[in-house]
Amino acid sequence: MSTNSSMLKQCQTELANLKKDLPRLKAVADEAEKTFANSRQGRPIYPRDQIAPYSNAKAKIDELSREIPRLQGLVSWEEGVKSASEDVRQARKDIAKIQSEIKGLREKRETLESKRAGLVAKHEREFKAAERDEHEAAQAYALAMGENDSGVERKAEGVLQKASHALAIIKQTLQGANTVSSALSTQLSELDDVIQQKQSELDSLNSKVLQAARFYWADRFERAAHELATLAAHVAAAEKLLGYGDSLTDFYIPAISPKKANCISHRRILNQRSDIKLEQLTGI
Repeated sequence: MSTNSSMLKQCQTELANLKKDLPRLKAVADEAEKTFANSRQGRPIYPRDQIAPYSNAKAKIDELSREIPRLQGLVSWEEGVKSASEDVRQARKDIAKIQSEIKGLREKRETLESKRAGLVAKHEREFKAAERDEHEAAQAYALAMGENDSGVERKAEGVLQKASHALAIIKQTLQGANTVSSALSTQLSELDDVIQQKQSELDSLNSKVLQAARFYWADRFERAAHELATLAAHVAAAEKLLGYGDSLTDFYIPAISPKKANCISHRRILNQRSDIKLEQLTGI
């Protein structure tokens, strides 16, 4: 456990204990103030010993509430930098796994959707054909009835009955197909939900990869920035000894890590310059 992690844990424990004890301290302070306000005996002494613990606890809670986020940022930075490479490798494996799962789910969805659409379309075509056959048989029966020929009429009636019976069967089949289609639509909706969940997991993993990559490159940037600052200080020291003007007055590098200094400035270069001796400049 790093120093910052240890300090964070201590601060969190202390904050929890203070918050737990705060109601008791407040009750003691309130009672002491009430007793003091109601005292009628001469010049009572203000009960600081009873009130101060509550005030001190509140102040400490405020201090810890500011310190804990700062330490959390430092711990997050340390842990992120330490595990960046491994986090990227693991996230890549997880991404490949999720992508494979999504591909399989989408293929399954496409198959089900194709079957659902084909099933309904097939029976709808059969239904329209049967409707057309019944309509044509009805027209033929009507014409036969007008010819006053019982044999032709009975034959046309038989054709109409067969067409109507076929249409009734196809109607029932189409109704069953629509029921199956509805069930398939439910499965498709469930698949869509699973795919959306997997996509959310994939988005989270992609974000995790980028966060780990940022820690990795930010750490390298910080190291390079400090090295550059050291080089700049040596240049500045040589220029000072030569009596040259300061060529690094615009030197500025922003800091990325959540440490106290938010940049490496020209002032820091001057401070480092003052510690550099001639032997260090020429020992090359």
